[in-house]
Amino acid sequence: MCSGLSFVSAWAHGVSAIVIECAFWGSAITALVYWSWYPLVIFPLTLFLWSLVIGTLFPLKPTERKAVVSARWAALWQTALLIAVVFFVAIFTRG
Repeated sequence: MCSGLSFVSAWAHGVSAIVIECAFWGSAITALVYWSWYPLVIFPLTLFLWSLVIGTLFPLKPTERKAVVSARWAALWQTALLIAVVFFVAIFTRG
């Protein structure tokens, strides 16, 4: 059991996106091909089963709170700098 601050592996997000997209489109296309509503049950069943599998394949990784906070602040400053640069470029390059 993890009692501290944790995060999910980045691989879990990528694999989950692919599985969920395939389940969604697979159930939708199957429902259209067979002209039946029953294949649409595939999608919520896949979500349930994937949530069970994802917890086993990709356990939470513990991390330090200070490192997370500093990374978030760095990302905030970098995003603000990017927005400022894009704003000034947009203003000064108008013809």
